[in-house]
Amino acid sequence: MMKRKLFKQIKNDWRENVWFIVELMVVFPVIWYLVAMLYLQTKDTFLPRGFDHENVYVGDPSYVSDKSPKHVESEENGYLNDLEEIVRSLSKNPNVESVAITDSYPYNYNFMGNNLMLLDEVDSVSYYGNTRTATPEYIDVLKIKSRTGKTREQLKAMLARGEVLISDNDFYNELGRDPMNLIGKRMYYGSDSSDVYRIGDVIEKIRRNDYENTSGGTILMPITEENKAWADIILRVKDGRGAYLLDDFTNNPELNSHRNVYLTSLQSMDDIRESNQRSIVLSIRSRVMIMVFLLVTIFLGLLGSFWYRMQQRTGEIAIRKICGARRRDIFARVISEGMILLLIAAVPATACVLPFASDYLTMPVVAYICTGLVALAIVALGIILSLWYPARKAMSIEPAEAIKTE
Repeated sequence: MMKRKLFKQIKNDWRENVWFIVELMVVFPVIWYLVAMLYLQTKDTFLPRGFDHENVYVGDPSYVSDKSPKHVESEENGYLNDLEEIVRSLSKNPNVESVAITDSYPYNYNFMGNNLMLLDEVDSVSYYGNTRTATPEYIDVLKIKSRTGKTREQLKAMLARGEVLISDNDFYNELGRDPMNLIGKRMYYGSDSSDVYRIGDVIEKIRRNDYENTSGGTILMPITEENKAWADIILRVKDGRGAYLLDDFTNNPELNSHRNVYLTSLQSMDDIRESNQRSIVLSIRSRVMIMVFLLVTIFLGLLGSFWYRMQQRTGEIAIRKICGARRRDIFARVISEGMILLLIAAVPATACVLPFASDYLTMPVVAYICTGLVALAIVALGIILSLWYPARKAMSIEPAEAIKTE
C-alpha cells in the first residue's frame, strides 16, 4: 500500500521530477564514463609485473670520443672490453648482488617486438612478444620467475647456452595456442629462418610499467656483442646498501670508468619508475578530481532541490509523525523516492549510451556491468547525502508548529 502511494506521489509531482530525471540522465553516463576510464587505467596494477624493481639501479654508459685528449688508444673491441671491466668492478663491490648488461629494462620503452615461428613444424600462428636481450645475470637483477618451477640458476644457464625464454601471451592464447607447448622446440626469430633459437622455459611476462599490460608476450634472448654496444648496465644492490654503493661509486673511479668508457651516474629504478608513470598518475588524479568536482556540483544542486522539496512537505511529514510514523520510516520513504527517480533515469541513459561506449571503450561485458553499478552507487550516495540534511531538518520541526504554519 505504501509503495503504491509513493509511486502515486511521484506521478503527481511529475513536473518537478522530470527535470530531476533529465539531470540524472546526464550525470549518470558521465560518472559511468569516468569510472570506466579509471578501471581501464588501473585494472592491471594488481597483475604480476614479472620483476622486482626494488634495490635496482641503472647506469647509462658513455664513451670518450677519439677526438678528445682524454681518449686512450685501445685494442679492437675496446669499448666492450672497457664496459665489461666496469661490470666486473661493480660485481666485486660488497654492496652489490648482481650486475647485468641489457638493452631493455622495466619503466623504459626502448624495446621492439618481433615474431617467433616454429622451425621443425608447420604452424601459421606466430608467437609475438616484446624482445629484450640481456646477459644471464639479468635473471638475478630483476628476480625473474619461471612458470614451470625452474630456479633462477637454471634460467641463467639457459640464457648462457643461447636459449630463449618466453612468457604467457594473450594474443597467442586467443588463437588456441599455449606457450608451454613451445618449451624445448626450435624457432626462428623474425623473418630470417637462419636465426634459430631453442625455447628454454616460460617465465612471467615482464611488463613495461605498473599500469600497462601488453597483449603480446615477452621474448628474453641472450644479448649479442652488437647490442652490447648501445646497452645499459643494470644492477641489484643488497637491502639497505644503496646509499653505500652510491658513495663508493662517487669516490671510486674503478666503479664508474675504465679507460674510454664511463658512467656519469647510477639512477634508482624507483626514480625511473616515478618519472615514467608520472603522466599516467596525473591522468588518474585528474579524472578523480573531475569526478569529485562533478559529485560536489551534483550534491549542491540536489541539496538545493531537496531542500525546497522538504520545505514544501513539512506539513506532510508532521501529519505522518502524528499518525505514528517513525523518523526512520519517513527517512526511508524520502530515500526510496530518490532511488526510484534514479532508476527511472538510469534505464534510458544506459540504453542511449551503451552502444556508443562499446565503440570507444573495449571492455568485457562484465566490466561494463560492474562499472555501471559502481557509477550508479556513486550517484545514489550523492542523492542520499543530499537528502539527509534537508530531511533531518524537516523532521526536527515539532508537528504542532509545522501544522500551524500550514
